[in-house]
Amino acid sequence: MSNQSPLLRDPIFQLNMVLWSLKLLPGGDILQLRPILKEAGYYLFAINRRVVLSPDINWRPVLQSLKPPVPDIWLKHESDNVNIIIELKSQGFGLDSSNINQIKKILIASYDLSESVGFKEEMPGYVIIMAPFLDSKKMIETLNSLREEINGHSISSAPANVIDLYNKEDDFLWKCPTPSNLPAPLQKVLSRPITVIRSMGLGTNVEEGEDIIPLYIIPWMPGVDAKASPFISDGLALLTGRMLTYVQEKVGNAIPPVNLTLKADALLSEATYGVFDYWEGPDKNKFFKKAVNIIDRSIKSAAVSFKSDNFIEIDIKTKEAQEGILKELEKANIYEPSNNLEGMDTHRQPQLLEEAGNG
Repeated sequence: MSNQSPLLRDPIFQLNMVLWSLKLLPGGDILQLRPILKEAGYYLFAINRRVVLSPDINWRPVLQSLKPPVPDIWLKHESDNVNIIIELKSQGFGLDSSNINQIKKILIASYDLSESVGFKEEMPGYVIIMAPFLDSKKMIETLNSLREEINGHSISSAPANVIDLYNKEDDFLWKCPTPSNLPAPLQKVLSRPITVIRSMGLGTNVEEGEDIIPLYIIPWMPGVDAKASPFISDGLALLTGRMLTYVQEKVGNAIPPVNLTLKADALLSEATYGVFDYWEGPDKNKFFKKAVNIIDRSIKSAAVSFKSDNFIEIDIKTKEAQEGILKELEKANIYEPSNNLEGMDTHRQPQLLEEAGNG
């Protein structure tokens, strides 16, 4: 095993690694991606969705706070009724970690997820901690200790396991130290270490990771700053560029005279291959508003427009006006923070990523 790639400690890379494993996306000459979770029958249900702590149980002996936890990723399966709850971590942790209360709440709330979605029937969950290669035995001991503590208060907790992330040369792999304890569909694909990404020439240095940014589906997570993920600025700039490409396409296909309505949620969904639809929480609305402002600023000198928080209407009176709008969009400087999605408050304190988040 080679020295660990710093990319494996980057929460944005970890998030996209899971997303790539759910859906085959073109990697060009940089990556070969294997959608192992999709092969196992899993699909994305939510990103950063709160899971409910039932009011019927006394949590206070176990937790200092009753605030609902917000796991990073929630997966469902096409036939298996066990839901997978994934927490991404930049490193392993012990019982003295600031992550402990967060993980306790996730373990308790994930035992039965039915209240979190308003279902009447029981919906069992399974918690996975996904982190760079670590002392798996110690990490599993931590999870077992937490579950024993919870169960000692006569409170049920979800089963849990670890998936290690590591690299061999330019390849990125997943490994579960105790695959026999996984839900049946995951056992099939993680019975042995499996290569998720084959990267041609990507290397193991953070600096070389710049090549991978254009392939990120989602380049940002709540509560993650540039210290934890050094390519956030470039990732948000490229996402802005993808969004403006769809704006150009829609403006170019319009037939003047027309009042063209563009919805920010639809544009961001297209720019993220549909993944943005699964994002939960108030940060989503901030992205919508910023996206509208970016479009409005880009075309202001060439068109009359009306905007709200989630859509913009562009009055395209003539063919000449249409061409003028397209020229302005082409000139947009996506690497200027005030002109891209980085201009929103992306470096605030964590709210959706509970407590220490990806610490």
